[in-house]
Amino acid sequence: MAAAVGVFFSAEHVKRYAQVVTLGQTVVKNLFPGDTNPLGQYVLIGSAPFLVIGVLSSKGLTPRGDDMDNSVWLPYTTAGPASLDSAFSMISS
Repeated sequence: MAAAVGVFFSAEHVKRYAQVVTLGQTVVKNLFPGDTNPLGQYVLIGSAPFLVIGVLSSKGLTPRGDDMDNSVWLPYTTAGPASLDSAFSMISS
């Protein structure tokens, strides 16, 4: 997956358990009002800070109407089982 701005996380990020995140357009609009550049900012997932390193290009809606831009991507090594239980319901900037 390619980022429209910044970068998508890399194999090196996965290997280092890096606390980095790439955001979809809807998430950016909700967390960063106006023309705030999210790159280099931190978002909290649960209580853990993640550095925003990329923003994906807009994908739009699925045929069912699901928002494909309402997405948060981070290395699977960082998003361990404990993180995934409820942390994604608590994303904030």
